Amino acid sequence: MFESLSPYYFKFCTLAIIQIVAIFSPGPDFTLVVRNTSISNKSTGFFTVLGITLGQAIHLIINIFGINIISNVPWILKLISLIGGIYISFLGISSIYNGYKDFKSRKEKFKTNEHLNYISNIKAFKMGLFTNIFNPKAILFFISVFSTIIDKNTPTIVIILYSLEFLFIGFLCFNAIILLFSIPIIRDYFYKNKYYIELISGVIFIVIGIKLLWY
Repeated sequence: MFESLSPYYFKFCTLAIIQIVAIFSPGPDFTLVVRNTSISNKSTGFFTVLGITLGQAIHLIINIFGINIISNVPWILKLISLIGGIYISFLGISSIYNGYKDFKSRKEKFKTNEHLNYISNIKAFKMGLFTNIFNPKAILFFISVFSTIIDKNTPTIVIILYSLEFLFIGFLCFNAIILLFSIPIIRDYFYKNKYYIELISGVIFIVIGIKLLWY
């Protein structure tokens, strides 16, 4: 079996590198995971990643079955851009508002864990899912990447392995980010300055949202 996969080893490596670079490039998914982990806790970050992973799986299924209608029909892509832009902009406004409230009450609230924002696991999951699935750049990313490594002669088992590799690497990398921001020294620093995280994340979300609205 492994010998039959040897012609595809280079593409497996290429896909892995592309995925790692894409994850650690500041974007809505990366920003959301850092933000939710920093202002809440590790569990919140984990469920955010689960939502993002499900969004990626949906993109992969669309791609694998060759449903390229999204990229070929402009108004569908525009609608997704509109929904994604509004949603991500809303996240940005909410983050800035929460950051402003935390900044005003920082002296009174910083006692042990009283300063933490509680985000339910379900809400974190939905945030991750919607942020990923309504990002038209993610759609085009999947189409462009997989159209270069998959052709009509690619075996089904290889396509499945490509997909599993993509999801697995993404899941590992995002959880590495969660672990990084859960290290006590880093966590405590961001807890004390979490209003800056909210404000910076909010600005990034709004910029991305506006770009999507004008996409």
